[in-house]
Amino acid sequence: MCGISGVFLIGVRSTEERDRTAVEQMSRAQSVRGPDESTILHRDFYSLAFNRLTLFAPSDGSQPFVSKDGRRVTVINGEIYNFRELRANFPSGYVTGKSDCAVIHDLLPIVGDALFKQLRGMYAGLNIDEGNRVLTLIRDPFGIKPLFYSIRNNRIYVASELKGLFASKELICRPDWSVALTDAHFSLVSGYSDNRSQTYFSDVREVPPGHVIKIDLNTGEINESRYWKPDFTEALFNHESDYIEAYRVLLEQAVERSCMSDMPLAAQISGGIDSVAVTALASRVRDISLWTSLSPTSIETGDFAASVAAADHLKLPISWVDSCAAEREFSAGDWGMFLWMTETPISDPGHYYRLLMSRAIAMHPTQAKVILSGQGSDEFNGGYSTTVNTTNDRTWDGFIRGLEGQQRRTVLNYLPGVYSDINRGATANCINSEWLFDLFGERSEDPYRAYIDRKLYDLNLYNCWCDDRTSSAYSLESRPVFLDIDLVEFSLSIPKRFRRQLLHDKRILREAMQQMLPGELAYRPKVPFYAGARQSTGYALFTNLLEREESQIIELATAGVTASQVLSRDGLRRGIRRAIEDPKRDGIARLMRLLSLGALETLFSDGWTPESVFAGSAVVGQLDNAPVSDDFLDDRIKDSKPRFKDGDLIAIDKNVHLLRDLPENSTNLSLVRGGIIQYSISGDSNPLLFTVLTRLKRPATAEQLENELGAPLDQIRDQISELLHYRVVKIVRN
Repeated sequence: MCGISGVFLIGVRSTEERDRTAVEQMSRAQSVRGPDESTILHRDFYSLAFNRLTLFAPSDGSQPFVSKDGRRVTVINGEIYNFRELRANFPSGYVTGKSDCAVIHDLLPIVGDALFKQLRGMYAGLNIDEGNRVLTLIRDPFGIKPLFYSIRNNRIYVASELKGLFASKELICRPDWSVALTDAHFSLVSGYSDNRSQTYFSDVREVPPGHVIKIDLNTGEINESRYWKPDFTEALFNHESDYIEAYRVLLEQAVERSCMSDMPLAAQISGGIDSVAVTALASRVRDISLWTSLSPTSIETGDFAASVAAADHLKLPISWVDSCAAEREFSAGDWGMFLWMTETPISDPGHYYRLLMSRAIAMHPTQAKVILSGQGSDEFNGGYSTTVNTTNDRTWDGFIRGLEGQQRRTVLNYLPGVYSDINRGATANCINSEWLFDLFGERSEDPYRAYIDRKLYDLNLYNCWCDDRTSSAYSLESRPVFLDIDLVEFSLSIPKRFRRQLLHDKRILREAMQQMLPGELAYRPKVPFYAGARQSTGYALFTNLLEREESQIIELATAGVTASQVLSRDGLRRGIRRAIEDPKRDGIARLMRLLSLGALETLFSDGWTPESVFAGSAVVGQLDNAPVSDDFLDDRIKDSKPRFKDGDLIAIDKNVHLLRDLPENSTNLSLVRGGIIQYSISGDSNPLLFTVLTRLKRPATAEQLENELGAPLDQIRDQISELLHYRVVKIVRN
């Protein structure tokens, strides 16, 4: 994990002082990506900087790589796992560098662009042919490593991160609201997005995954070509067991490749089959430290308990990052730094948990620099086959029907003026599919192939982006083991007739690991990383922030030039109120994306930089193969909920109405908010809750409730805390 910064002039021109200054500023903004070594190279028509994080440390690993005649220069951010094999394929002397990334510099003039299909690893970088004045930009097939560029004033600015580009002071940060608001991913609209290389910022593009971009610096002509795309050529095995065994061998190879490092390794484990499989196999290759997240969500979903069980099975100690208290202290300033680090408006609580974990790993005495992750398994092993459907049919056939429905909705999304009227509800199902696709778009004969193409986009925009930024923020490198090209291509080669048996609910992975893991781990059902069983739990981080610091959040989000024109402050306030009052929190994610894109404009335009770590202090704990008690988990849940004093005056929130069922002495209550019955409370099944709510029609303190109701104070506190959490009651301020 390293940082690249560069300015390249178009036409027969020489760099000026402003260009050299811009590169230096860009390099400083990305220094956390490569704190071990920083090199700046100023040439006639370009300036280039490289920040290095040393993970594999031969004596000649410094960059840029420069040819003997000085006419070719290369910088690469990433790891080439098969560099020894590539070197061995050529006579002695062709590959002179010992560094893994040096093989690209040495072999590119010999093999040409065909080299990129032979690489096994994760990488993004550039090569300059000074003689022909050609700039080549490259990126790995899945976009694990980032690379952005922008063209302005006959100059090409290149950087590993958005903050690097804008630090040049030559580019103006302007969100492209038209792209964002019509992008299915940004708007959380069901269907496929058509946004491939465009970012959410005007005039800023990314090098698409699996692509080579060549720019003629004499004329400015740009040529873009794709060197890798999904290949569904079917494998020739006849039995399911043959596929499972071949997959196991390739997975072991992928894990071994990812463990290539001279620095200590860590693994993020969630308790799901993906991260548990990676950890189990990696622990056979070398020593590795285990880390997991302890949060209200991981407790609710069982992820934390499953992670501890996996560590116990593998006889490994496990450390956890307790974010329960940190969530409660999350402030507007923390949110700003959170966005600065992640650089994306689609950041969510999952990013926050990973940031806290990265910080803890970076500060831990083990000094791990590489984090193994399970990203990419869901996309290619059928991980979403039980969740993407139209009628809660969790079978493979239900999954395929769900994919066909997504294709239909994608076409409808792009028909002018019909989305809001037709693409919602049952109306869409009344339109004949054959007519729809014949007239407005191609229909894939294999919905699964269209789905894979969409997931490649999602991986680049969300998963790989998240892993890279949350690790690089603390000078760590994340390695998604399942995005090994050989492993992915094998999964894609599974014939259509075997997909149901092997890819439904990731059976191929579960079967491959069943000899190493107990059934409760190998076949544990998939749960979301942060959203859990309830949106209200997963997004409590943002919901609580909006309720506490609404004004500060809106100010940060609307201070930018374009955001102040696009976003309505009054509208945002109303939207925040509605989202907070909605017990399901369905609107929080969309609202936060609007606020985040506006806030990023403010942060990048002002040259804002973080001055401290998060205010919320995440507690780090470690367990050495010991069980976790229910009392321990209960205490962590309580720690994440709103705090109050026994003397605070508590009352029913003004937006909540309590209606007692008839007859008047009924022990059933209906909780009404916004004219909708949201909860029904039975006095028979939960007498204390019923009594507390009835009494709180008039303000009272916890101590008063204890005296009047005769219930233990601890139980009264628990009820009040729960009601505060769901905004049924509020603290009355004098």
